[in-house]
Amino acid sequence: TKVTAIKLQGFNFNLIINGLKTGNASIAIYNILSKQILNKNLQPTYSFEVALPNMSTGVYVVKLYTKEGQLSTKIMID
Repeated sequence: TKVTAIKLQGFNFNLIINGLKTGNASIAIYNILSKQILNKNLQPTYSFEVALPNMSTGVYVVKLYTKEGQLSTKIMID
């Protein structure tokens, strides 16, 4: 599984994950204090959209776990 992009999109703060083709995966979102805000299992599909809960302004770390490894990125909600 080669994830090509993780990005925050839209007014409603949806997280878009592109490139998840095979195998199950999970996503976790942490605030800057390392508190887990969201943990969700994802089904294999090329593009997957995760609706984020009501999140406060700030920087968050998104971690995507697949059987091939882990991808981490930061997102900012303002």
